[in-house]
Amino acid sequence: DIRRVESIFTPTQAQGISMADQASAYGDAGLWHDLISTLTAMRLENPEDAQAQMHWESVLDIVGLSALADEPLLQ
Repeated sequence: DIRRVESIFTPTQAQGISMADQASAYGDAGLWHDLISTLTAMRLENPEDAQAQMHWESVLDIVGLSALADEPLLQ
């Protein structure tokens, strides 16, 4: 089920908080696409970021896709 919802952040708010905090808020709000997009951007921006990898693995584990956690991201 895909539906359009209003952003949970104004553009100004989004600029003022970290991507990790944005991802967390998207997850709390159940906004799967935004959560995955943000986590992907975090991993592409800094592939060595242990926090981004931990969040990525956690989300994939929750949805039963933990086998994909170590697969490389395509750009």
